[in-house]
Amino acid sequence: MVCWAMLTGAIPISYTGFCILYFLIGQGGFGYFITTFSCNSKNFPEADRAKILGYFLSAYGLSAMIFTFVYDMINRDLNTFFLVLWVTTVCVGVPATFLIKAVPNEEPADQEPLQVHDSFQRDEDHSGEAPVVAAKEKKKKGITGVELFKSKDFWLLFCTFFCFTGPCLMWKNIIGTVGTAFSLSDDFINGLIYGWSGFNALFRVLVGFLADYFAGKTTPYLIVRPMWLVFAGCLASIVDLLYLATGESFVWTINIFNTLIYATAFAIISTEVSVRFGVDFFGFNMGMCSLAPAISGLVFTSLSTTFTTSEIEEGDDACYGKHCFTSTFLLGGVTFAVGCVLAVLLSATKNQSKFNDDLPMSETAVNYTNFRDLDDEDGHE
Repeated sequence: MVCWAMLTGAIPISYTGFCILYFLIGQGGFGYFITTFSCNSKNFPEADRAKILGYFLSAYGLSAMIFTFVYDMINRDLNTFFLVLWVTTVCVGVPATFLIKAVPNEEPADQEPLQVHDSFQRDEDHSGEAPVVAAKEKKKKGITGVELFKSKDFWLLFCTFFCFTGPCLMWKNIIGTVGTAFSLSDDFINGLIYGWSGFNALFRVLVGFLADYFAGKTTPYLIVRPMWLVFAGCLASIVDLLYLATGESFVWTINIFNTLIYATAFAIISTEVSVRFGVDFFGFNMGMCSLAPAISGLVFTSLSTTFTTSEIEEGDDACYGKHCFTSTFLLGGVTFAVGCVLAVLLSATKNQSKFNDDLPMSETAVNYTNFRDLDDEDGHE
């Protein structure tokens, strides 16, 4: 509303004012982001968590694509666009604030929930039987605060998130500069932006589904969730480095694979935060972890701007040609490779957390899924 008022002249326009408004918009957006995640982390078991969070994450990609389309439809009139955002926020966002909530636990207070142990415990004389189910000890609260910052898992997640999101945000922020350097048409640049949003939505759903599906498989098919970061990160690293030999013709490929690792990072890291530290303090914990993309986006975009500016030839007002982004994509490719190493370490780190979910669950949902399948075979619901 204030942005619209500034553009219509109702209140004075100022750079400081826009900075404050941008900060408030970011806080509001992240508030919805954390609220929906936190509630649905509590509403669904660990075995389904990546796909559920993937579905919600995809909405962010779709919304960016839809509102970009709206902006084009109104001939890029900022006054009208901010008015549309204002009306949409009031009509949709405000009512949603009172509707988003976790489903209450209806389990009787005197009944302890059941938990499948981290590994199948088989009696020596009854090998092959279903996993032993034991009464869960009094449910602990999750890790947060000082204990969170002392956790090696947190810093491993943070650094992995930093490496995988920084180069992606850098790419997103320099799309316009890339268009100028290669004299690309406005339609081509708009296509890249639409592609970024659309593929983000698609990949987040796809990665979430695959991560949960394969995490529920028994060996040799078991793929723990962080390994999807390794797969996507390796592809993104190779593609960024291939730019050094291809240039302009590789722009769309870079767009797709940077989107892939960006979507994978959000889907997997969000799930891992809820699994490793519990859902009771998910909002704070994910907020701390989300500082990684905020910081890395600023750092990598600033570095890219410095690299590109240094390549501007004398007499030109901008940088033109493949050489403008050689250092940028070399940096991105190497950083993705470092992220892959961290993701391998994350995959090898055994999660000891048992904080949340009142349904049978385990580190990678293996035991939960097998236990569910055994119940189904016996005819139990």
